Amino acid sequence: MRGILHDRVLHLMSDLERNAVLHFERQGEVVDIREQFPLDRGITRAIANSMGVRHPTDPASKVQIVMTTDLLITCRPTNGPLVSRAFSIKEGKDLLSTRVMEKQEIERRYWQRLGVSWNLMLDNILRDGPRFEAIRWIRDWFYVDGVGGHDPRCWNRRRRRVLEALSVADGTTLGEFTASVSAGGGFAAGEVLSTLRHLAARRLVGFDPSLGVPTLSSPLSRFQPLDRPHSLGSHWSLAA
Repeated sequence: MRGILHDRVLHLMSDLERNAVLHFERQGEVVDIREQFPLDRGITRAIANSMGVRHPTDPASKVQIVMTTDLLITCRPTNGPLVSRAFSIKEGKDLLSTRVMEKQEIERRYWQRLGVSWNLMLDNILRDGPRFEAIRWIRDWFYVDGVGGHDPRCWNRRRRRVLEALSVADGTTLGEFTASVSAGGGFAAGEVLSTLRHLAARRLVGFDPSLGVPTLSSPLSRFQPLDRPHSLGSHWSLAA
């Protein structure tokens, strides 16, 4: 899927990995996500030998493979230097396998040698269907350059109008809000909602995904004006 911290395609191996990316993209301190990160085969061979276990090998060619870490996350803590954190994404039941645990230990020791934090991320926190569906619902509108008839100036006007209307709206539903803004003109059917989703995806509007995908009868309070938009690079600005 197309990344939003960096405009490149992410290659993910499972729904769990996708959900992990969705989770990390929403963490303000995360500045980069690298998937299927390759490990130095010379180091992993040495670690496997020291453990007295087999190094992962391609079953057909019998060649020792290059091991990878599912996600390598780069964070910039407040007023601090860049920090890398490695994550292995697994289903809890996989950890009952001795062979899986051997490979996990090779990976853990690899990152330990490099002074990088290595972490297990299990499916029990990555299977919150409603939450991740809601994140995907807004994320689908992060980019608008592929929308038919895309006009940056038009999108800037839409964003400003929706932000202005949201800042003074009070005690209404999502459906009532979109109808009211549409009645003012300048929006085709569905464009107020898509603009609101776009603003939420860009973190120019606060959005809580924990309640799942909102409906038109949902309270507008699911979307909150922000006193100051998150600063996450030029591509997050209103001019993007």
